[in-house]
Amino acid sequence: MSTSLQDANSGNAADLIKHSVYLQTLATLLECEPWSNGLHLHECHAGRGIYQPQNTKENNKGNVQRLLLSPNLLLARQQWTVLKQLGLDDTEIAHGNCYAGSACLNAATLSDTKHDTHFYEQDPGVGKDLEHSVRRLKATTSVYSGDGEAAIAKICANFDSRCVIILDPFCISGSMRKRN
Repeated sequence: MSTSLQDANSGNAADLIKHSVYLQTLATLLECEPWSNGLHLHECHAGRGIYQPQNTKENNKGNVQRLLLSPNLLLARQQWTVLKQLGLDDTEIAHGNCYAGSACLNAATLSDTKHDTHFYEQDPGVGKDLEHSVRRLKATTSVYSGDGEAAIAKICANFDSRCVIILDPFCISGSMRKRN
């Protein structure tokens, strides 16, 4: 896995907040019908799945290290769970060398076969990394290469109340927005 712009942004404050909100939203939905009986997730701009946080001016790697030392936070617990499932050892996790993105967090959260997960990634190389990561967490997940927003727009008329769509707020219509 090589480093990238996505690695440079992973673990920044906005990323941690975004993933916390996604996880808490899914946890809340899964407590209620109809989602508890089968949630259908469609996530656009799904990214690589696993990232290598960098020590940028935002101290992203330090943010991840502090997060992982906070066991009372849902995001911290889910990070540990996912990274362990992907074969990382405790030392590597504690040092903040890797960070699970929303696709991996969501695939693990929805690992029960009654739930469907569909991830869309525009960049084919990033999509291959994504597929490798999420399939290790949920074998039945679907990964699509191309414009997720356009793909979902074509099929959303067929969606029912069990469908949840996630659009990365920092990446709309295939262009990365500046996060500061």
